[in-house]
Amino acid sequence: ALTDFLKSTNTDRRIASTQQALSETYFVFAMAAENPLESFITTDGSHTRVSLRLDDIPALEMASMISEFKEQAQKEFPDFKVEAGGMAATVHPINENLSHELIYGFGTALAWILVMLLAVFRSIRWVVFSAIPNLVPPALLLGTLAATGTPIKPSIAIIFAISLGLAFNNTVYVLLKLKKMLKAGDSEQLPVLELMREELGPCFVSSCAVMAGFSVFLFSQFAMNQIFGSFMILSVVAGLLGDLVLLPTLLYIFPNFLREQRNSEILDFMTPNTQKYIAGFIIFIALGLISQKTFASTTPTAQDILTQMGKSNMTPYEQVEIKMKIQESDGSTKERTLSIKKKSDGENKAMVKLLSPSDLKGVSLLTISKGSGNENQWLYLPSEKKSRRIVGSNKKGRFLDSELNFEDLSPSTYHHFNNKVIGSKDDVAIIESTAKPDSESSYSKIKTWINTTDYKLMKSEYYGDDGKLLKVMTFGAYKKYKNLWRAGNISVKNVKKNRSTVLEMKKFSVKKLDDGEFSMSALEEG
Repeated sequence: ALTDFLKSTNTDRRIASTQQALSETYFVFAMAAENPLESFITTDGSHTRVSLRLDDIPALEMASMISEFKEQAQKEFPDFKVEAGGMAATVHPINENLSHELIYGFGTALAWILVMLLAVFRSIRWVVFSAIPNLVPPALLLGTLAATGTPIKPSIAIIFAISLGLAFNNTVYVLLKLKKMLKAGDSEQLPVLELMREELGPCFVSSCAVMAGFSVFLFSQFAMNQIFGSFMILSVVAGLLGDLVLLPTLLYIFPNFLREQRNSEILDFMTPNTQKYIAGFIIFIALGLISQKTFASTTPTAQDILTQMGKSNMTPYEQVEIKMKIQESDGSTKERTLSIKKKSDGENKAMVKLLSPSDLKGVSLLTISKGSGNENQWLYLPSEKKSRRIVGSNKKGRFLDSELNFEDLSPSTYHHFNNKVIGSKDDVAIIESTAKPDSESSYSKIKTWINTTDYKLMKSEYYGDDGKLLKVMTFGAYKKYKNLWRAGNISVKNVKKNRSTVLEMKKFSVKKLDDGEFSMSALEEG
């Protein structure tokens, strides 16, 4: 439950006793790449979740147990609305509905088979006759399921459609052979015995081969696989009885039923003209040529643009105060004010301190980086009055619970990508960056719009491993400080989570900063 996560941050396994400590605990989890608390509590704190791990038991027992859980939870929290969710509460009802749909889909499958047979036999009489023996497998399956008390799950329900197709396989062979015999002879009596002599062996052998294949499931260690194999073999046997016992019996009792009657029920819709229309319908005619723009040799490369952008915006010292506004997917917002100090003198050092809100004031983050892959971070929480080391790489984590990742703030991000210019318009170059195979980036691709006149970053699009757009970052309200351009407003929209962050710069300075301002004592100052 949520309380288990809140206890995990304290060595004494207790929930924070003050609002400040509780807010700091939430804040620490929110800095993760995927905040685990999002699965247990909504952004406005109005809903929480309790998770229970249950054994796999039959559907009726599971439904009864979940009902008891809901009643007990409602007694414990009488002022709250209690709802059941998760795998245990949804899988069994879904399986039940899916099983019903598969069984009822048996009728749909039968209808499509009959339509196809209508095109083959071109006679309603022959189609109706072919369907009768193939009702034996589903009838026998339903009787066996009822007699053994076997629950109908999707793996069982699908057997009905499979058995139908297998049973019709032999039926079509037998009736097509009969159709050829009727054209060759003029006897009034159907050649049933001759037909069975020729088709009995092939039908029996093919059915035995199918049963041998499904018998592999009988040796499985999983009971459901064994049940599936058993009922599939039973359905094949039932189909064989229908084709080799019931079908010849019907042919012998009703010898004139299948004899063709001119201008009656022979369907001659498969004429040459119809065949032409069908052939024309399935031909695809859509071929085109793809062209790409060719850039002139004078156009700078992506690496040139990125290098120049880095040089134009780098400064050894930088101090900025920022107002951050975060809007959640439900429309609720929260605001924070923070100060950021940066120093680059062989080592990249950064100190971030939260100035507001009051329950997070004093929370600080110190980062010291000596190059790619060698980064140390410490986090200070005022309620604990001590700093803690952040172990491992945190570049996929979220910067102060915003939609900015630590990776987005690193000047070396593009070093882990293959970069190329894919377009240019009005002095703005579009660079497509594809992650290298050994990259640990959380993005598969980045598209960046850069003004090649003053090398200002205009917009960035970030794509996930599935190739879909994750978030869009736009930069505006640029201001010039000496020779530096800084965006006065940065907007980050997470299109996947429908969450956004807006950063507004309030103060900016490039005055010299001492090493003491990036020490552990400076981290723990109020």
